[in-house]
Amino acid sequence: MKKKKATQKMKKVQKKAAKQPLDTGRKYELLGIVFFTVGIISLIGLLGLNVGFVGFYFAKVLAYMFGIGAYIVPLFIMLIGWRYICLHQSIHYSRRFMAVVVLVCLMLAAYHHFMTVPGNEILPESLKSGGGLIGGGLLFMLRKFFGVDGTIIILFAGMLGSVLLATSWSLAVGIFKTKAQAQNGLDTAK
Repeated sequence: MKKKKATQKMKKVQKKAAKQPLDTGRKYELLGIVFFTVGIISLIGLLGLNVGFVGFYFAKVLAYMFGIGAYIVPLFIMLIGWRYICLHQSIHYSRRFMAVVVLVCLMLAAYHHFMTVPGNEILPESLKSGGGLIGGGLLFMLRKFFGVDGTIIILFAGMLGSVLLATSWSLAVGIFKTKAQAQNGLDTAK
């Protein structure tokens, strides 16, 4: 009788455990392993090593989407995986994160600006060696609205704004420090 009760109790515990989802720590670790693996396969595929047709496909998509910036994406994916594994946290879409994403896109567009002739921004042969479809598409739109010379001004202003949003730097603080140092230099020269 006691054995029967113990087995029934054990079955209830097993059913309850089966119904409960994995603890969040294990979920983060498993998801982190997936991200890290995808990042490594993509990076190795970009380096030209044999990772099968899936790795080759990842590498080709990254090369056309991001051009010379394609190597940053697998590293970013591996960083996300590491964050999931070690910190048990997902990424936070904060102002700083978005500013860094915008900065990378603007840098790809600026590189594409100097590497391609106007009118060839989104041609397939210029995507891999330039800023990819992200940089080329952004550059194409900006050149349509602001022309070739105005586009580079917009790009550098956008990069400066992105750096200011992503960091705690301030242009005004730098100007005031320079002004104070210049005033001190004038005072000592008198």
